[in-house]
Amino acid sequence: MEGYHSFGTPTGIEFLYDRETYEVVRRVVETLHWSGIAPVDLRDDEQDKCVKVIEINPRFWGSILGSLTAGVNFPYLVCLVGLRAKLPAMVYPCQRFVGGKAALSMLMLPWMRHQYAGVAFQHTGLRFIIQDPLPELWAECMHWYQRSTRTRPPLA
Repeated sequence: MEGYHSFGTPTGIEFLYDRETYEVVRRVVETLHWSGIAPVDLRDDEQDKCVKVIEINPRFWGSILGSLTAGVNFPYLVCLVGLRAKLPAMVYPCQRFVGGKAALSMLMLPWMRHQYAGVAFQHTGLRFIIQDPLPELWAECMHWYQRSTRTRPPLA
């Protein structure tokens, strides 16, 4: 789902299953003998009619709460891998997840609801903010501080 700015992070994500995408990621993981966590950024190349890997980052990602709402708890799975325990079969529903600020807009601003049609409250970041508001408050304070201390060019 589109972000607030061009090239910005999306306001939401949609969980889908696409066999071609799955096969591309499976081949990359097998070729690299990858054993850890990593989001794989992909793009559909409309000209070549195929999925292409853009990058792989060995870290947890910003939309990990979306994965949790879809039923996949990646930190827990990483712990199981570290303990060499058996991993449960992963089955997840195709659904949408909307992050905190966008979810608030979705609830408060009627004209925004069409963009997020079909997204239930439990599939938003709001439920996590309500359960534990401190991380979001801390992030907002840090953004405010960074904006307020940013060096601005002198006015001409």
